[in-house]
Amino acid sequence: MLAEGWILAQNAKAFVEVASTFAGQQLEDGDWRNVDLGLMTSDSTAQDGWYEFPLEGDSDVTLAFATSPGTEVLSVRVWGNGFSDLAIRFETAFMIFGMYRLEV
Repeated sequence: MLAEGWILAQNAKAFVEVASTFAGQQLEDGDWRNVDLGLMTSDSTAQDGWYEFPLEGDSDVTLAFATSPGTEVLSVRVWGNGFSDLAIRFETAFMIFGMYRLEV
């Protein structure tokens, strides 16, 4: 696993955009529909409640999301392969997207 943490749920779209940049993949409209549906059905309290979203670009990265019922928090796990500072980039992203409410 490259990184694990949480972000504010309202920052999910911006986080996925940044993660796709880290992986070197450009997202398309169909990707956003899949992410939206996955987030709506995810639940961190359910055994199979995590939604996985693969990013395939310069680095192969998979994001896994799960909403935390009753909170504004979205749990996130990241794994894959890539360059050495990819984990540091995601840890930094967790700090920013978990601390500030971004408007996109």
